[in-house]
Amino acid sequence: MSDVSEAIARLSARFLARAADDLRDLQLWAVEPKRHADELRRLTHRLAGGAGTFGFHHLSTVAGRAEDAILCGAPDLPTWLTEVANELERLAREYGAT
Repeated sequence: MSDVSEAIARLSARFLARAADDLRDLQLWAVEPKRHADELRRLTHRLAGGAGTFGFHHLSTVAGRAEDAILCGAPDLPTWLTEVANELERLAREYGAT
């Protein structure tokens, strides 16, 4: 494995290790999304970019849609936050990040 491949693998593992913390924060903040809009936007933005970088395309897509819903004040925000939470849970189970 090359140095670059090893570095990407380490970063990907670190991204997955944060999944449990991200899920906990998302669940906490989603109870009052208007009050925690800034935190939720930062989290979904980071998840959308990081997930895409490491090949977790579904998480990247749903996190990006959640971010858009936050920015627009869309009424379907709870649906997108649930989708992000579900995908974080799935990745945590699949990759043993919990």
